[in-house]
Amino acid sequence: MTDQAKKGDGDRDSDVQAGKERDPGVRYVIHIDKKEYELSDPTPTGAQLLRLAGKTPVDQFAIYLRQAGQQPRRIPLKEHVDLRTHGVERFVTLPLDQTEGQDAA
Repeated sequence: MTDQAKKGDGDRDSDVQAGKERDPGVRYVIHIDKKEYELSDPTPTGAQLLRLAGKTPVDQFAIYLRQAGQQPRRIPLKEHVDLRTHGVERFVTLPLDQTEGQDAA
C-alpha cells in the first residue's frame, strides 16, 4: 500500500485490547468522506471505520469502499476490510433512511 506511514510510538491500546499481533510501527492512512485518518489495525470492521469518522450510532450510517474503476461497494458493519490490499484506502459514508438497516418486524 502506497499510503502507509511509519510512526514510532503510535496508539496501540486498541491493538492490545483486540489481542491482535501486528507491526506496531505501521500505520495505514485512509480517507473517509475526504478526511484523512490513520489506523494501526490493518483489518478494521465497517463499524470501526464509521466510529472513527464519528458516524454514530453506526447502525444509522452506511460506509462504502471506493476503488478506481469500480462501483462503490457497501461494507457491512461486521465485515473486516483489509487495508493492506492495494487500492483499499478511500471510503464514503451516507446516513441511512429511517427504515434502512433495521430488521423487518
